Amino acid sequence: MENNNVNDGFERLARILGDPPVPPRQVDWESAPEGARIPYPSDYRKMVEVYGGGYFAGGLSIYTPLYSESNSGPTGFDHLIASNWEVADLMEQWYGWYPGDRPYEPYPAPNGLFAWANDCSANEFLWDTSGPDPEQWPIVMWNVHEEGFVALGSGMADFLASLLDRTHPLSDELIDFDSGGRLWSPPGGDL
Repeated sequence: MENNNVNDGFERLARILGDPPVPPRQVDWESAPEGARIPYPSDYRKMVEVYGGGYFAGGLSIYTPLYSESNSGPTGFDHLIASNWEVADLMEQWYGWYPGDRPYEPYPAPNGLFAWANDCSANEFLWDTSGPDPEQWPIVMWNVHEEGFVALGSGMADFLASLLDRTHPLSDELIDFDSGGRLWSPPGGDL
């Protein structure tokens, strides 16, 4: 179910990004295999449908089911699932290195964290799927090398827009505003 807050977040993000440089292929969300059949938040679906895959200045990259045949390894929804299995394996190793409290379990555990983006600084951006409404799923940033888990609120598009308009405290850490390039770029193939 879409709500106005999610739509507002996406509209804010779209105003910052402008028109997509390349129209993406469309995703058949209904064809997702069972392992990838989660109720994706509507702002994520809109992001993928309007902008496709790609990355923000500084290397924050969105995982999408548009990972194409031109890339090596799994493609489509299989790529999305494989990315989450890699995060789950790494999280299990991390919990072994830092035993104690386990605030989150990784996907595919029920209510587990589902990865939707990462960056060049070993940050994974995940949804905490423990709530029934995907529009309200909190975003969790997990840094393997530093502070562990950081709750960032809900709404992927709103979070990304706040990074790009520099109203988020992590903006300068996560986005390279001095790179001289575009804030959003599609990869060589759809990611």
